[in-house]
Amino acid sequence: DPKKEEEEEEDDPTSPTSTVTPPNSTTTTTNHQPHPRYEFQITDEDLVGLEDEATVRSMNGVRVAQLLLSSVPNLPHFRFVLRAIKQWARVHGLYSNVLGFLGGVNWAILVAFICKRYPEASPFVLMRHFFGTFGSWRWPRPVRLVKVVYSPPTGGTFRISL
Repeated sequence: DPKKEEEEEEDDPTSPTSTVTPPNSTTTTTNHQPHPRYEFQITDEDLVGLEDEATVRSMNGVRVAQLLLSSVPNLPHFRFVLRAIKQWARVHGLYSNVLGFLGGVNWAILVAFICKRYPEASPFVLMRHFFGTFGSWRWPRPVRLVKVVYSPPTGGTFRISL
């Protein structure tokens, strides 16, 4: 019976017709129960012992992306605004690390800064704040996402030999 097959297919969470990928990077079944997305988190300890500079740089890129995604209060709004800002930058010829302009991670940091300052704002309001804030920013003042903590390294003894 084709109708019975359709009903069984709707109840099957593995069915391709029953899953949707919403903007918050989780999958949802037809009964709207979210399935968390698991990722490996890269920490400082994961970089200890790596001697290849290219490997460390690539790992740091992943770490920065993880930090940005975990620091914004509303991930779908962050992604929407970032896409819009990057498109604006491309249209105006301002998206290029090679030519001395800002690249993808730079734009992401600026958008994350605005998202953190205005956690309840809509994407439209976030974009307005983005241009208002950075249009009048006192460059080269740094844009900080987290408070800078200065602390000496822990561990062994530091000696200077003359």
